[in-house]
Amino acid sequence: MALQTFFSLTPKSPRVNSYNSANPTAPYVNAYLYSYGGITFSSGYWTLAGQYNNDEIIVGYDPVGLNEQTISNTINDIYRRCVIRIYFYGKNVSTENDYMLLFALRGIGGNPNAQFFIGSDLVRTEPLTADEQVPILIPCPGDGIGIKVYIRLASDSYYARMGFKGVDCYLL
Repeated sequence: MALQTFFSLTPKSPRVNSYNSANPTAPYVNAYLYSYGGITFSSGYWTLAGQYNNDEIIVGYDPVGLNEQTISNTINDIYRRCVIRIYFYGKNVSTENDYMLLFALRGIGGNPNAQFFIGSDLVRTEPLTADEQVPILIPCPGDGIGIKVYIRLASDSYYARMGFKGVDCYLL
């Protein structure tokens, strides 16, 4: 039995509302995607058009150090860094559910690492060598309660870059 996707977000589809008025008691979600610290160059897939055509956001050239393990909702930690932010809340769900998030990321030079935060809690750091699928399991906090997920670029190299191709969420 295959799992059904609860929601998917990509750079070309950064918002989803899956409410179905024909079935108002079924689980549904409101989800949004934001990015900070994107980069572009004048040619190839690095251009804005190239990233759009590849349905990818590339962030880089302002990673945090590998030893930085905290995040706060400030201009220095989020808005001026290489961060992908996802916010979502499920409706008609319960604390008996879990969310399985599967992130599609790409390491692009400079020893990139993806730091995953749920709210302000670091839950995982994943080295990125090429195309990666990174799963994160999150307990459902309850009906209508929002969750903020941050994926932040960390590296010991200024030249680190990370591609974000999207996230799929499964309601378990």
